[in-house]
Amino acid sequence: MTHKRIEEPLYDILSSDCLKNSFEAYFKNVGFTSDEEVIVFDLVVAYFYFQFKITKINSYIYKICSLYKRRYKRNHPDIVKYSFEALENKEQADAVVYYCSSLISNKEEAYAMEKLRELSHILSDDNNKLIVEIYLATLSWRKSDFQSYRDGIKGFLEAKEKDFNPYVSIPCSTVYLGDERPRRVFNGILSRLDESVCDLEDKDVSYCITVSCDSKYFDIYWDYFYTSLRSTGDNFYCRVVVTDSLGWCPEVDDDRFYIKELGMEGLGENVGPISSALRFLSAYQLLDKYHVPVVVSDFDCAFKSHGLEGLISGLAGSAAGLRLLNKKLVMPWEYITAGFSVFMPKRDSFYFLEIVVNFLSGVLVSGPAQWWVDQNAVECAHRFTDFNGFVDIKSIIDRYVVIPTGSADTKKKILEKAVQEAGF
Repeated sequence: MTHKRIEEPLYDILSSDCLKNSFEAYFKNVGFTSDEEVIVFDLVVAYFYFQFKITKINSYIYKICSLYKRRYKRNHPDIVKYSFEALENKEQADAVVYYCSSLISNKEEAYAMEKLRELSHILSDDNNKLIVEIYLATLSWRKSDFQSYRDGIKGFLEAKEKDFNPYVSIPCSTVYLGDERPRRVFNGILSRLDESVCDLEDKDVSYCITVSCDSKYFDIYWDYFYTSLRSTGDNFYCRVVVTDSLGWCPEVDDDRFYIKELGMEGLGENVGPISSALRFLSAYQLLDKYHVPVVVSDFDCAFKSHGLEGLISGLAGSAAGLRLLNKKLVMPWEYITAGFSVFMPKRDSFYFLEIVVNFLSGVLVSGPAQWWVDQNAVECAHRFTDFNGFVDIKSIIDRYVVIPTGSADTKKKILEKAVQEAGF
């Protein structure tokens, strides 16, 4: 009579389709919005690592790295070891990206630079070697060596093969490479919003809010945005720019809101990035028209019932309030988060927005997706602006607005909870 080794039944269980489907569902849907999701995190990581060791397939490591980033909202130190093990197993662009990004986020600059250069010599694929140049360029950016930053990104874009497009290449494609501030040029997409300036009525308001989105995004998040913001007693004017056309007529019984449909169809894969970017042109127009503070916000958010006047009054002596992340933990296009900003009616603030608009006029196109283009726009403005008077509001913003991250389902859960807790 033969007996199975004690671990064999366990292997059978861990390799079962039922268990695999459960862990894959967790990976797809987890938003870390509950204690239960956090409790099983280590178990899920262990399962994916087990699958990697058995199958030698790197995608299991990439799932581990993704889970770490989603849970901790940063490149966690553990990603360094996991991604390097994936690299040792098989050289792939995703492994290079995870390793380089976690390395420069968790190690001292000199050590990180040394390891990046070592990696460049170890890698066999020329395209993967070029990825390393992006991260060396980022280290230069962190020291305000913008010339080396531009040279590094330009070198990557010019030398890589045309069909080599790891995700990091998307933000790289819209990095501003000029050594002088951008100038405004005609852009057919921006011109559609320029034409609507005459629609702005004369109003006596305390501040303005501007958001922009496409019709699909509007359908999902309008109720959260409108219900929460209208419940405040603030004296504001809110301009909602819809890139394309709505298939229905929202009931708006509050004259503080104005919805502008631009009717731009056929923007292809770039409709999302364009929709996100247009709010900055709108902000520039509102600041010029009303000479009051202008809030630039994500559309998928919910406002606290006490409104934004407390936040804005605290910025009276500043040029702008921005959400700034730790430079040592992020890529250049992640440093200033475009999701929520307050621009005061000051010269420096207007100049900043002018640079953003000028940049967008030379970059925005219909067609291939330009994700991160709005973030690269504010990064460009940061390079050419005296940042005195620009203050970080990251630590206080959650007193005034709920801005969720994650999948659409995760965002809706967070927003529904916020609306319910506020009693809207």
